[in-house]
Amino acid sequence: MKGLTDITDGPRSYKESIDDYVRLTLKNVIPSDEGTYCILVKNRYGCDRSFFSIKVKQRARSLTPLSDWKFVTDYYTEEYDNDMSYVRSK
Repeated sequence: MKGLTDITDGPRSYKESIDDYVRLTLKNVIPSDEGTYCILVKNRYGCDRSFFSIKVKQRARSLTPLSDWKFVTDYYTEEYDNDMSYVRSK
């Protein structure tokens, strides 16, 4: 539950049960998914609950290449007798 809302089988969450274990998965999390959640478990011996918090971090983004970066096609390779290759700008 997030707040008073049961999110067990929502459009971006699902529950898997394997033997005695249950896993809740949240897919494609967004900043509004951040917050405090409550898990409530019940069996024939009683029930219990636990609270936990989720913090959503922004995905790392790749840097945009600078305008003076060159493409690989702007280079050519020279081979020398010492079996080493060198790359030189055209």
